[in-house]
Amino acid sequence: MGFAAKAYRRMLFQMVLIQAALISLMVILEYLFMDIGSSLALLYGGLVVIVAMLVSAWRFMLLTNPDKGLEKSSNILSVTELYKGTILRFVLVIALLTIGLVALKLEPLAVIIGFCITQLSYFFGARATRWGQQ
Repeated sequence: MGFAAKAYRRMLFQMVLIQAALISLMVILEYLFMDIGSSLALLYGGLVVIVAMLVSAWRFMLLTNPDKGLEKSSNILSVTELYKGTILRFVLVIALLTIGLVALKLEPLAVIIGFCITQLSYFFGARATRWGQQ
């Protein structure tokens, strides 16, 4: 495993920790001041973001892996694969939110708040994760 792959995995692990910390804090606060139903909806909204990020990371690692990825000469095909991964992420987020709101009948506002708060982790992640630092 090369340096870039190790740095990417470390950055990914740190992002998941930041996201999990943010959503855990919100779930605990929601449980203390409201009820268990809305805290579960917050948790579900946060997990949607974490799952979508992990799926995107998995696709990116498959694409950039020299053993299993695409040939280096096919740059157009590589960009196409990245766009397919982005579309997959959007479809996955829509499907998971639909399952949470329709099938599980979770509180819509709490699911969306959990989703948005966990999305905010990308702002904190840029400060906390640095490529190349040991």
